[in-house]
Amino acid sequence: MAETTPQPQQQSAESDEIELGQLLDILLSGKWWIIGSTAVAGALGFGYATLSTEIYGGDTLVQIETGEQSMMPGLFGDEGSGGSGLLQQGPTVSTQTEILKARSTLGEVVDELDLTIQEQPRYFPVIGEYMATHYSGDQPLASPWLGLERYAWGGERIEVSRLELGPAYDPEADGPLVITADDEQGYTLQTAEGEQLATGTVGEPLTVREGDTLQVALFVAELQARPGTQFHVQRRSRQAAIGALRSRLSISERGDGSGILEIQMEHPDPQHIETVLDTLTQHYVRQHVQQKSEEAAKQLEFLEKQLPEIRQDLRASEEQLSSFRQQQDAVDLGENASSLLEQIVKVEEELANLQVKEEELRLDYGEENPRFEALRARRSALQNRKEELEQQIGTLPEKQQQALRLEREVEVSTSLYTNLLNTAQELRVVRAGTVGNVRILDEAQADNAPVRPKRTLTTALGAVLGGMLGVFGLFGREFLRRSINEPDSMERVFGLPVFATVPHAPEQPRAERRARAKREPIPMLTRERPLAPVAESLRSLRTSLTFALMRQTRNVLMLSSPHPGSGKTFLSANLASLI
Repeated sequence: MAETTPQPQQQSAESDEIELGQLLDILLSGKWWIIGSTAVAGALGFGYATLSTEIYGGDTLVQIETGEQSMMPGLFGDEGSGGSGLLQQGPTVSTQTEILKARSTLGEVVDELDLTIQEQPRYFPVIGEYMATHYSGDQPLASPWLGLERYAWGGERIEVSRLELGPAYDPEADGPLVITADDEQGYTLQTAEGEQLATGTVGEPLTVREGDTLQVALFVAELQARPGTQFHVQRRSRQAAIGALRSRLSISERGDGSGILEIQMEHPDPQHIETVLDTLTQHYVRQHVQQKSEEAAKQLEFLEKQLPEIRQDLRASEEQLSSFRQQQDAVDLGENASSLLEQIVKVEEELANLQVKEEELRLDYGEENPRFEALRARRSALQNRKEELEQQIGTLPEKQQQALRLEREVEVSTSLYTNLLNTAQELRVVRAGTVGNVRILDEAQADNAPVRPKRTLTTALGAVLGGMLGVFGLFGREFLRRSINEPDSMERVFGLPVFATVPHAPEQPRAERRARAKREPIPMLTRERPLAPVAESLRSLRTSLTFALMRQTRNVLMLSSPHPGSGKTFLSANLASLI
């Protein structure tokens, strides 16, 4: 058993070699098919990339202040210490990205630029737009290509600044309106089916009514075209225009944590890209300035309500202190009492600031805001500190306690009132100012070369796909073809004996072509090259046939094949020569 084990492995290896050889033969036999499909697919890819609409790209840079400390003035810079800055969380990049993509922001751009109106020349199918976009002249062609004057071939331009449709007109069902240029700045307005609605003049409003019902209200601001050229004009919904604009925008942060947003846009018209991006950033900056102004106005309104009450408390405290000093003459607080006074004044200032901050948060966000927890914790700590200081003050003489209390009230009220006055003045400046958390770093600029389509890449992909299709087609055809390629299959399927296998002789066709060109007899391979493998196979066939025909009464041999050109003539002549 051990001696016979390697035999099937050897047969399997030989079978694998045969299969690889067959695959190679299939590829070689269909090489021109593969080359042809690769060339055709590559040419189609190049044609598609050439005739497709060129898409340009453009971008602009916007910087956002994302720091913890915003520029909004307030009562204190930290929940734990007095100051003049209001601690606020700066706008995050992800938040500002969503604001830029919001309907409220993009809707302002759509309204300002009238992006709900779509107008474009009518192009000849497939090649018309390519020829028009690659036309370098400023004026339209004097004569149209192939006499097709209704199509735009380059240099045409139209601007429709107003388009209103009546309730009976459905843009999706009825299609776009058609404007046909006439002589002397005139035009004809038609439906998509060719029904004429009215005639108008560039620069003058046009209104079409049916009875008292409005059909179309149109204003063509500019029209440059050869007479007979047609334009398609349609109006889409504001929501559809916002969605189309959002799909063309790409917003990302340039560098991690840099706070710099890169706003990119793609569109066939480079000038349109710059106009839209500039309008978007201007509205965005204006929105931030307006938001800052509204926040300052709200805080200023709150402070202006608090100032009269604090001023009144300050006057009352000063009057009490003055009256006490007149009654008791001068009272020396002493070093210990002065230190206690300074400490408790700071604590009460912080408590007063915390109270104002809580009121602001309650007005802006309600008591559910998480900052209330931090404020309450700080308030509790300050209250404990205040109680400790008051206990120490309780050990002082009665007159020093009373004098310290009056001094404390005056200093706390004075500090708080001064702080509020300064903050109110800063808020007035912010409310009247034009600076927000956002500024434009780079104005919008479109690329000089289109970003899509990429002709080289598209052509290469087309060629690769074409080659793959050719290879798969060859293997599929071979898989579906019901044929016999091996002698063993012949014996197994038909039960017929195989006497010999004659290999292909590539030198024979060349010898036949030379003989026909020289008008000479075709040479016999078994005579010209008796040692060739083909001649040896034919001699083996002759020997096998000799033994097979020994028991036959008639020495008749018929040669046949499934299709012409299989080698019947070559085999008959050379076999007859050997016999």
